[in-house]
Amino acid sequence: MLGKQIRTFAANEVIFLEGQMGDCAYLIETGRVLVFLMKDGEEVPLKVLGKGEIFGEMSMIDNSPRSASCRTLSEVRLATVTQEQLLNRIQSTDPIVRLLMRALLDRLRVQNDGLRGKSISKSPLQTDKLNREKQEA
Repeated sequence: MLGKQIRTFAANEVIFLEGQMGDCAYLIETGRVLVFLMKDGEEVPLKVLGKGEIFGEMSMIDNSPRSASCRTLSEVRLATVTQEQLLNRIQSTDPIVRLLMRALLDRLRVQNDGLRGKSISKSPLQTDKLNREKQEA
């Protein structure tokens, strides 16, 4: 499946912070990870992930900074998934599935911005659509 590179983290260790550029995604082999946002200096928990779940993929798919932070809740063992590994699998899927994935990522980024209290602006997907419409006009 994957050319596995394994990383281990102790409990309560930050894996990455929102705003950082991502170089890989992670597949949880053991342990639990908290996905959270920061708002007014406080953690806003989004989800607790466990064995078999993947995180950090959004940055790999749309080349945007990390949309949330991740911290271990226990000792964890993670298999890394490179951008190349992930994009190769995505490119082999149906174009409609790729469009759906991009739309969902876009909506999640807008939602995360709303949770942080940031003004909601046009999303990258909406901007791309407007640019295409301008070119066609």
